[in-house]
Amino acid sequence: AWVMMTVVLIRHNPELLNVRGRRQPHDKPWDFVIVSIYGITWILMLVAGALDVRYGWTAPIAPAWHVLGNGLIFAGFGLMTWAMAVNRSFEVIVRIQTERNHTVVKRGPYRYVRHPGYTGVILAFYFGMPLALGSLPAAFIAVVGLATMIVRTLLEDRTLQMELPGHEAFTHETRYRLIPGVW
Repeated sequence: AWVMMTVVLIRHNPELLNVRGRRQPHDKPWDFVIVSIYGITWILMLVAGALDVRYGWTAPIAPAWHVLGNGLIFAGFGLMTWAMAVNRSFEVIVRIQTERNHTVVKRGPYRYVRHPGYTGVILAFYFGMPLALGSLPAAFIAVVGLATMIVRTLLEDRTLQMELPGHEAFTHETRYRLIPGVW
């Protein structure tokens, strides 16, 4: 999935690959904390899943659940990739990119939700990964990650509405943050 994402970005948004992962001027300090929690939960899910397999904490689940989990991982990565391909301002840390002429994106998955990348992260990591691992401890850790992404969505949405011209109007066109028809 990561290779697929990289190949698509090389073709459709190579500039994004060069700026992602580097600290930038005007990064929101609160977001560095949130991204750190996100990364820690991701690692802890893998560790908990491995320990779960080693020590048998969770009873085995039907293979179909593992397949569903891997399907959700690929679907989530597909959605993240689509969002990154159409949004040249899709960086790791929240900030308004005045030096790159940051504008509101209304095409692609942004027609349906305002934060499709986060929807993809939630699908892949917080629903897909615990199922793919077949691990109840990983699922408990995923709940922390899910809550973190919901908080991040709220904070980023508020930042964009206050600081990015046109985003307030966009919230009336694309009403939902993460799930079409729900929230």
